[in-house]
Amino acid sequence: MRRGPYVYELFSIMIHSGSAIGGHYYAYIKSFADKKWYCFNDQSVSKLNEEDIECTFGGPDSRSRGYYSSMYASSANAYMLMYRRINRSKNKDFLPKEDLPQHVLEQIKEDRRLQEEKRRLEEYERSLCKFRLFSRHPVSGELVEKKIEVQNQWILRDTVTEAHKILELQDVVPVARCRLVRYDEYSECLDQSFDENEGMEETFSIMVGGPRNYYSFELFLEMRAEDEVFKPYNRGGLNLKMLLVNLETLKVASPVAMRAEQSWTVLTLKEAVSEKFGLSVETMNLAVETYQNEGRHLANDSHQLKHESLFKKHTIFACSDPEDFRKPFKESEMNKLIDVHVNSILLYVTIPPPPQRPAIATTTAETTEERDEEREGGVAMESSVDIPAEQPAADTKEAPPTTSEGAGTGGSEISPPEAPPPTEDAVDMTKDRPLQRTIEVRIDRRSTLQDLKDMLVDYVQQPSQRLQDLPSL
Repeated sequence: MRRGPYVYELFSIMIHSGSAIGGHYYAYIKSFADKKWYCFNDQSVSKLNEEDIECTFGGPDSRSRGYYSSMYASSANAYMLMYRRINRSKNKDFLPKEDLPQHVLEQIKEDRRLQEEKRRLEEYERSLCKFRLFSRHPVSGELVEKKIEVQNQWILRDTVTEAHKILELQDVVPVARCRLVRYDEYSECLDQSFDENEGMEETFSIMVGGPRNYYSFELFLEMRAEDEVFKPYNRGGLNLKMLLVNLETLKVASPVAMRAEQSWTVLTLKEAVSEKFGLSVETMNLAVETYQNEGRHLANDSHQLKHESLFKKHTIFACSDPEDFRKPFKESEMNKLIDVHVNSILLYVTIPPPPQRPAIATTTAETTEERDEEREGGVAMESSVDIPAEQPAADTKEAPPTTSEGAGTGGSEISPPEAPPPTEDAVDMTKDRPLQRTIEVRIDRRSTLQDLKDMLVDYVQQPSQRLQDLPSL
């Protein structure tokens, strides 16, 4: 039946591929201009072919697992068919572009501009090498963490300059005394330095294996002294924290970072320590901190560090004392100081303020002459506190009178009135009250709680048996 007023033609098919849980919508729409079908799938429009039609059948057959099918093992497609009645006098073609309103054309132009801008931005983002950047601030000594995005065309020196700028070190250290190294944040280790000669020819992106959002390593901006020269770091090197033991002051100095190689011997390490700290190699003892909280003596100068089980990072103690060097290490003063150091812990203890009696607010009594003078227009002396502590302010609700036992109604107790709100003339009774303070206490981890209490007596100014709340520390 091709003639008559009730002849319809199919011009659109809305398809849902998936299941009731989820899926994807797309549409097949027929062009009235060329009588061909097109697939409208999100932002893409393409001509329809037979393979696309087969993909719409759905069902469990694996042959139907096409571009538009869902992720589920068995799926069925749902369809919505759209028809229009054929009437040559009323049927209209799709509106051509030149007949679109001006505001629609401008909106299309703006949408395309935004799409192109988004495409360029995404392409730029894909070209960036994104790293976590670390550095030890030369003034505060704190470990600083920032983020750095390295552009695709930058060489190594450009990247160092950008890292120097991000860390805001312009007024602290010149960029010529900085370099970037591979850093393992988990192990807190400087892993490998970049070859300056290689970085002059290749871009930094090529040196790190291409642009990515994630790398297996971080970057560390290392700084050197003015008279110091950077040394190359090979992968698998050791990151040491050197602590000098001073037997004269009986103290262990703060740790200083130092780089070593696993192929070094103990003697080579001693020579490097001597060069950095000025200690004598002939009378130098080295000891490494172990997991058992003790110092293990590095006694054999010919042993390689890897044979001493030194990997990644370690804490090394160094001491150069001729008299102590001649003693067996277990009996040396150096070993005793190391034992105290590795077995000590630092506690932050909050010391409460000492108990203080509450101050009582009083008023200055007015004489009869002062009250008479005020009534006659004169000026009386200002009271030290205008509002008595036990009386309500003039604009507050009057509290019920307080009666003492045996007075008033049978001696029953009545709650005292609420304190009046503060006024401009009120005095802050806690203004000069001493504040609590926090102190640092270093103590041997093998000490008892009573030892800690006895140590804190002088700070709290109370007998140790009164410190019943210390077990909560």
